[in-house]
Amino acid sequence: LACLLPANVVIYSIENTFFLISPHRMRQEGIEVFFKTTLIFTAKGLLFGGAAVVVFWWVFLAGVLGSATAIDHRLLFVAGLSVLAWVAAGLSVYVLSCVYRRMEAGIDCGT
Repeated sequence: LACLLPANVVIYSIENTFFLISPHRMRQEGIEVFFKTTLIFTAKGLLFGGAAVVVFWWVFLAGVLGSATAIDHRLLFVAGLSVLAWVAAGLSVYVLSCVYRRMEAGIDCGT
């Protein structure tokens, strides 16, 4: 529960970043749509895999740090995972804002 809100922020900001980089066009057909979809799902899978690796390493590190100090390893794990989740949320929103600042909104509006 401690990571639910930042994980939601990360998921939506990554999805919006991908959309701003390569927007979906209505009734678009062809091999381009297939390749774009494949690349987006591959990137999401790699990001999810990287997050899983970070969580598994944090499990190991929290156990080692918990046994070396007087801090309960479960409390250390939850606190560290919460901090990591909020850092990831902040970083993903920052990347989204950088991509948004680079784009020109008038191009798609016809102005």
